[in-house]
Amino acid sequence: MWYDLDMPSLTAKQIDGHTYYYARYCQRVDGKPKIVRQVYLGKIEDLVASTEQANIPPQPLETQVASCGDIAALWDIAQRLDLVPLLDSLFPKRHQGLSCGQYLLLAALNRAVAPTSKVHLADWYRRTILTRLLPVDPTLLSSQNFWNHMDLIASDQILEFERQMTERLSDFNSISEPWFTTAPTSSPTSTPAPLPNCPSAAITNRSAATCGKSIWACW
Repeated sequence: MWYDLDMPSLTAKQIDGHTYYYARYCQRVDGKPKIVRQVYLGKIEDLVASTEQANIPPQPLETQVASCGDIAALWDIAQRLDLVPLLDSLFPKRHQGLSCGQYLLLAALNRAVAPTSKVHLADWYRRTILTRLLPVDPTLLSSQNFWNHMDLIASDQILEFERQMTERLSDFNSISEPWFTTAPTSSPTSTPAPLPNCPSAAITNRSAATCGKSIWACW
């Protein structure tokens, strides 16, 4: 019959004038105490060093610094507005790459926090928390993929998105007579025009070809 003892004993041994320590596990075997396991712990200096080392947190193998706070805040707003599902419901998708909604969301976040050209969109993406929020292969974020998707968007789809997003923003902010104004990117011309169902609002409009490759600031 075996009786397990909860605590091992610390035993010192003198060997060639040096003191070495062992942890001994004792059990009763056939009614008699017997050492069933012995673990060498080393000298007293080894025990002290091991204790001190245990209080030092492990060092990371590598460190990655990622832009986080501003992107996470805007990402949260986009999720609460269901921005990507709305865009994807209106705009067509190619057979490869991300959806139009995902491309536009990434481009909008980039334009809001660290504007770059679409050529550098993938490099910017790798340095942000978006690698966790929206895990994608960075090679899909090429400028060619982005513009291939934007070229599929028609002007009537853009206007329908603006109409639905305006209503959604109005409900989201509980404002009865909101004012929404877009800030087009590198627009050669701009013409004020009223937003649908928003008589007191003003919007800066552009041609469909240019607007289809822009980010709508009403988001």
